[in-house]
Amino acid sequence: MVDKKQIDALIPAAVQAIENCILSNGEVSSVYRNYLASFGTVARFSGIKTAVAVYSKDEVKTKEDRGQVINMICMVLKIKKSAEESRRNNESGQPFGTELLEYIEKDEKSAKDRIIEAAIAIKTALNLFKQVDKADE
Repeated sequence: MVDKKQIDALIPAAVQAIENCILSNGEVSSVYRNYLASFGTVARFSGIKTAVAVYSKDEVKTKEDRGQVINMICMVLKIKKSAEESRRNNESGQPFGTELLEYIEKDEKSAKDRIIEAAIAIKTALNLFKQVDKADE
């Protein structure tokens, strides 16, 4: 079950993940709010592994890199230390979501709740940043 106190506790890590992964010139693309909302929907209705797989695929043409959602969740849950570590892993051929899928395999029910909590914390933390619509640029 998702824990509101745990979400609150994850917000500082979420802020740091946003700063490391998607903050550009003090702004964040508003697209990430939508990505996080749909991540939760996919996780709920199709399963957490499906959601991770869908968001790990970086070959799909999207406005912004959906893989950053996975990177931020991994950073909030302390599965990865930095966005740079994610880039190194991806450059070596390791898909974005590999670490998160391994985390899920350990205890799927608990992992699903923690991942959803992290996604909610990130979405909440986005309110602390100026959001811009990239179409306006």
